[in-house]
Parts: sequence; C-alpha cells; structure tokens
Amino acid sequence: MKRILFIAASILLVSYTASVGAATQPTQVVKPSITPMGPNPSGEVGIRLMNQWRLVAVDSKSGKITQAQATSIRASLKSIHKQQATFLRASANHQLTTAQQAQLNSLLDQNTQVLGETFASN
Repeated sequence: MKRILFIAASILLVSYTASVGAATQPTQVVKPSITPMGPNPSGEVGIRLMNQWRLVAVDSKSGKITQAQATSIRASLKSIHKQQATFLRASANHQLTTAQQAQLNSLLDQNTQVLGETFASN
C-alpha cells in the first residue's frame, strides 16, 4: 500500500513539475525594430549626437584627438543629451521646438570645431 502511494505521489510530483516548468519557460521578448526612416522626435539633433559619439570613438582610437579632448567632448555630449531628454519630456508631443533645436545645435557646433564633423545636416 505504501509503495502504491509512493508511486502515485511520485507520478503526481513529476507531472506537476513538468507542467510548472512548461508554464514558466521564459518567453522571447520581441523588440520593435527601429527603422532609419522612422519618426525621430529629436530629428537633426539626435542624428548629430550619434555621429559625434561615433566620431569621438573613431578619432580617439586613431589618435586624431587626445584622450583629454575625447573625455571633454564626451562630457559635453552627455550634457547635451540630458538637455535634449529634458526638452522632449517637457513637450506634450515629445518634439523639439525650433528654438530648442537651435540651442542644442549651437552646443553641438562647439564640438564640431574639434571633431571636424563634415557630414551634411538633414
């Protein structure tokens, strides 16, 4: 009798853990793809920020700018990004105004003098 109860309990335990294990399998999270042509709330400023981050990495690695210059520009880019995020959060439609874009672009222009940013603005 004990043996039958033990076997029945074992079967129940195995079937329960199998069903719980199947239910708790992590599901794959599908992230929405970001297309280059999709809406960009920060527009030209966001593109310039990304390009300047890339240029700092490339130019510091190649020796075109010193590590001190790279550190200074990175700090500037972080500050500009924070200001951009503040502007976007404060906006009801999460878009930058023309005045905000001009302010951020003038800050980015200061980095351009050091980096020699030579791409066409969109």
